[in-house]
Amino acid sequence: MATAELAKTPTYSIVDNDHQRVGRWMESKGAGPYREGATCIGLTRKGELVAGTQYDFCNGASIVASIAIDGPITRNWLWYIFAYPFIQLKLNVIIGLISSANLKSIELVEKMGFKTAADIPHADPSGLLCLYTMHRDDCRFLKGYHR
Repeated sequence: MATAELAKTPTYSIVDNDHQRVGRWMESKGAGPYREGATCIGLTRKGELVAGTQYDFCNGASIVASIAIDGPITRNWLWYIFAYPFIQLKLNVIIGLISSANLKSIELVEKMGFKTAADIPHADPSGLLCLYTMHRDDCRFLKGYHR
């Protein structure tokens, strides 16, 4: 998975109506298995997927998300992937589970503003599974949006 950087050209589009395509792409990038029924939001550059987020296990207050990035991303896509759970679904928390061995993903979610909620020993093949959370009020990508 590539380090996230913001895109500089207008050749990008959001994919929010082809969940299986985005989910299978994410799976091929090592972001975990696609589960039928999950909601996936992708970003394409010249028609090719470069990023995706999969949301699953919504309980009315929180949702579990995973992310894969394999190229430059846009601010619009960042807004979109946080607007879906926090504005559209009106949830309080996004939850992410990351292997302690996946340093690039840990760096990415921490840059986005996720906080470590717990470390679970022996819950990952590498040894430690890190549970990250983002609360709606802490999401800087939606600052200025009035509910």
